Parts: sequence; C-alpha cells; structure tokens
Amino acid sequence: MGSSWAAAGVGCSAIVAPDTTRLDPEGADAAVTPTTDAGPVDAWVIAPSDAEARDGGEPDAARPDAARPDAFVPLGPIAPSNVAPALLDEGTAAIEITTLVGFDTTACTSRLATARVVEQGSGAGAVCVYFVRELHVAAGGTLRVQGTRPLVILASGDVSIEGVIDASAQEAVPGPGGAAGGTLMTPTPGGPRDGRPGAMDGSFSDGGGGGGALCGSGGRGGAGGDARGGEGGSGEPNQLEPLVGGGGGGYGPGGA
Repeated sequence: MGSSWAAAGVGCSAIVAPDTTRLDPEGADAAVTPTTDAGPVDAWVIAPSDAEARDGGEPDAARPDAARPDAFVPLGPIAPSNVAPALLDEGTAAIEITTLVGFDTTACTSRLATARVVEQGSGAGAVCVYFVRELHVAAGGTLRVQGTRPLVILASGDVSIEGVIDASAQEAVPGPGGAAGGTLMTPTPGGPRDGRPGAMDGSFSDGGGGGGALCGSGGRGGAGGDARGGEGGSGEPNQLEPLVGGGGGGYGPGGA
C-alpha cells in the first residue's frame, strides 16, 4: 500500500531502528542503490451496501460481493505534516541504503534525489526536505543525519526501515536542527530548552551541566562534591509541528 511518511530529526536524540544498537562511527563511503519504482497503490476501505446504509448495519466481509472492487471506495489524499501537501508528488527516486550514508541538512542537497530547504511558515523556521518516491533502509544500513536544520523525509510511496536512521547528537555536534551545548564562554546556550550550567565550588568540586530538551525534559547534571548539577531543560511532549531543534546541554565546569 502506498503511504506518505515524514521523518524528522529533531533536537531530542533520535535513532529509528528495530534494534537500537549503535553501529560503528562514520568512515565507510555512502552506497545507495536506485531501484525501479512501480508507483503507489491506492488505499481502499470496505463500504456498506445500500441496504446496509439504510438500516445502519455493518458490511459482511464474508459475502462474495464484499471482495468486489465496487464494494470499496478510495481513501482521500494523505496530508503530510510540516510541509504543504502539494510537495508530496515531487519525489521520483526509489532509494535503497545498504551501508553507512551521511546526509547534511545544512547543505540540503543530494545527487540521488531531490532535496531543498522549505520554510514552515509562521516564523517556525526552515526544514530540509528530502523528496523520494520510496525509501528502503536495509538491515545493516544506516542513514546518519546532521546539520543545522531539522530533516523531513517526504515519501509518496513505501518506506521500509530494517536498518537505522540516526538523527542523534554526536558528542559536541548537535543533532539536525539542534542547539550546541554550553561552553566556558557561554555556559548556558540560551534557548528555553537548554540545560543550565553546573555550579562551581572551589577548584575541583564542579557540578555537571543539565541536559537539553525538546520532546522530553533534560536530566539534571550530576553533583560534584557540594556543587549541584545544572537543571535540565523543560520538555514539550509530542512537539512535531512545527519541527524545531532541541536545546543544548548546559556547561559542566569540571569538564573543561
């Protein structure tokens, strides 16, 4: 069945996979295999017969006429989130990922499929949209996403994920669209989802920075002796529209 699917790498760490075991760090060349696409298949639902509609009865799936094409009606168009429905038909490539593939939302370009920056409107900021007809991340394959913008994968056909889509932060590098963590010069990154810096107490007893947040609250930083850890950022569950990056972690003085 054809489906519309949007995946976003937001500020909270995100790894989409049946098994969340992380793969080795980046190092392999990208290997993407375009495949032939037969186009989407219409979705159907069973409709009651005229007599059933009159008496309020339910359709009988065991009746021979329940399996006829004239016993079905097509569903309406599926509206993607975060971007205009008119963009849904722009994806023409069928992409298969079989090894480690990196994608940068800052550049937001691709040699294998259409990709471009799209404004969300109402001051919500821009996202990088990757337009495909179909996407298959095979077992053993990883799509690793980084950059300054959240990512939307817009597919008018099937999306199958047997491998990994990794939109998490990598040490000091934030996830796509996410904020950087605090530093010695800027202990608190400044956003409402950012963690607070840890406290300082003498030369060695320094608290850890609080965790950044978005779709969940950040954790408090660990205490260092009498120095308290910084508070975590405040989360907002189910923050998917608009797509925005998550907060950065607060600075931990003892980690300088």
